[in-house]
Amino acid sequence: METYHYPATFVNQLKGDPEAGKKIFLEFCGACHNENPSVDVNAPRIGDKIKWGAYRDLKMPTLLKLTIQGNGAMPARGGCFECSDAQLEMAIQYILDNSF
Repeated sequence: METYHYPATFVNQLKGDPEAGKKIFLEFCGACHNENPSVDVNAPRIGDKIKWGAYRDLKMPTLLKLTIQGNGAMPARGGCFECSDAQLEMAIQYILDNSF
């Protein structure tokens, strides 16, 4: 069975979706940041109050900059090259909201 990945189509479908942050997390971020990641690169996992506490203290502008540039093993834009900055902020906020 063939599978296809159409990130531009996926991201375009999220415009105006109040669940966009969660959906972006599940599609792009969760591979490394889920509680049980499929790719274990020692990324902070969602729900880890201690690790995310240090990131939360950096505030959104810095978190967005780190995400856009890439950080450690995380690729630029968290691998979501089609995501707008606002959509990346929604994904970051989703992680923070679900880590405290």
